[in-house]
Amino acid sequence: MLAHNEGSVPVLAHGSIYLRPAERDDVPLFVRWFADDRTARNLGARAPFSQAALDAETKMWPRLRLLALRRTILSATRRADRVIALSEACRTVLTDNGIPPARISVIPNGVEIASTDTSAAALVVLRERYSIPAQYLLYVSHFYPYKNFIRLVEAYAQLPSVFRESHALVLVGVPHDRDYFQSIEAAIGRLGIAKQVRIIPGLSAAELAPLYAHASLFVFPSLIENSPNILLEAMAYGAPVLAGTHDPIPEFGGDAIRYFDAFDSASMAREIAAVLTDEAAMSRLRAAARARAARYSWDEFTKRVVSLYSDTVLVT
Repeated sequence: MLAHNEGSVPVLAHGSIYLRPAERDDVPLFVRWFADDRTARNLGARAPFSQAALDAETKMWPRLRLLALRRTILSATRRADRVIALSEACRTVLTDNGIPPARISVIPNGVEIASTDTSAAALVVLRERYSIPAQYLLYVSHFYPYKNFIRLVEAYAQLPSVFRESHALVLVGVPHDRDYFQSIEAAIGRLGIAKQVRIIPGLSAAELAPLYAHASLFVFPSLIENSPNILLEAMAYGAPVLAGTHDPIPEFGGDAIRYFDAFDSASMAREIAAVLTDEAAMSRLRAAARARAARYSWDEFTKRVVSLYSDTVLVT
């Protein structure tokens, strides 16, 4: 979002980052990056506009927070000179809420590959630490209801036993929502799959790299995304990917990934089983994922943001 404050130049807020011009006359278009408060980190998020997000939150406070965040985002975008949407789906949400299309530019996030070892040898330490078998299904995301972990756990439980015996389900993320995290643990116990599921409470980028690269499948059931950064990371490391059919996932995955109904655990289970039994399909998905992810670079993102900022400064 590019917005004026009285007596200042435009300020651009993009998703998790604010961009401001440095206070130097000799470098008027220099841009520096810095993290801001929780509200700023959620600017551009689609969750406040999603009925699925509201439905996923069973407690009053998180629901009220989403509603308040929706109001904050709309107030900011209505006062903005220009708005950056990270996806076409986000643009649609904004125009549906009265933001003029001419003020919105779609500039998707980039993806960065960690310069680290992704060989099988690099994975050994993690496999030994968390008892991960050679073959595994992977999902990386912090634990929030709209990330849809429980349906994935249910889908895994529905797989034929031969797949569950040969492939662990590895879930990586920080349990920010403790109640939801505990409900996942309860579902895993209730479904009798505790021995096959590994929960890892967050990893560094360097540790994630080989985990992505050697996953049998990366499964992405998240219900709400603005720009699905984790999905792009998995694709960039060549993981074969299955994800939900809802926007904006197809916008980013195209024909490089396969899809399921993220609201239907049986649909997930069918697609997982279908890909695990088709080695040729898995190989095609790996190559296609890398090629597709190469379209999304932070250099291109920065170039387009600076260009937009420059154009806006010149006309305001």
